Amino acid sequence: MFKIILQDPRFLTPFNERARDLRILNKPLWLSQRDVLAPYTHREIELPFGVVYPQTVEECLVYRDNLYFDSVYIDAFLREAKKRRHACRAAFSADDPSFREHALPLSVSYTKHDDLYLADLWYFPRGPQDDAEPLVID
Repeated sequence: MFKIILQDPRFLTPFNERARDLRILNKPLWLSQRDVLAPYTHREIELPFGVVYPQTVEECLVYRDNLYFDSVYIDAFLREAKKRRHACRAAFSADDPSFREHALPLSVSYTKHDDLYLADLWYFPRGPQDDAEPLVID
């Protein structure tokens, strides 16, 4: 699978660093992302903010470099997305108390859509496209 990393250029207060460089469990976020996705991807490209996706019909995983995810979540997300055989975007229910109380207050990058919050993580079975459906993984 082709991995497309979208760079988030914003610096976080009070750290004055990009999220990708912050350490989680004593590992930079970008390294944690790489390790989690290693079993699924064979090549990657990093795109600066605002650059258009490369044209491809290859199976792709696209994500913004400020997201934290673990192997359990990615495994569940990819398994369900592949079953659907349609472009999917990670989503969280606004009714999920864990998400609402712990994740939502820490970020301004979620996109509100009806009763869901969309994250910048997509699966495209045949290259990037515009019609990704929300996929909630509890």
